[in-house]
Amino acid sequence: LSLYLSSILQRFSLPPVHLLQFLEYKFSDILSITETLSALFFERGDDFLQTNSMIAFSPLQLHCICQRLVLPIASEHINVKHDFGHLLDFLQHLRKVKICPPSRE
Repeated sequence: LSLYLSSILQRFSLPPVHLLQFLEYKFSDILSITETLSALFFERGDDFLQTNSMIAFSPLQLHCICQRLVLPIASEHINVKHDFGHLLDFLQHLRKVKICPPSRE
């Protein structure tokens, strides 16, 4: 399986969408995870902060946030809500955090 997947990945400049879905890539890629969190807190971050809600993060999400901080990648998104700055802005105002096992929503 490993050899087969490697051969597929070598044929494309970007992996096919169906392969990424099969591998559940959005659940393990640093950029995908941080973009998903950025979009969530862009849309609902003010509501969470106003209600003083406790926000649950998985260890993987926290790891991805820390790793994204050191990646030399500029935020160049067509969709503004995926900008990493939204996530950082939300986190600086957050007062309560819960670390919990990951969920596959």
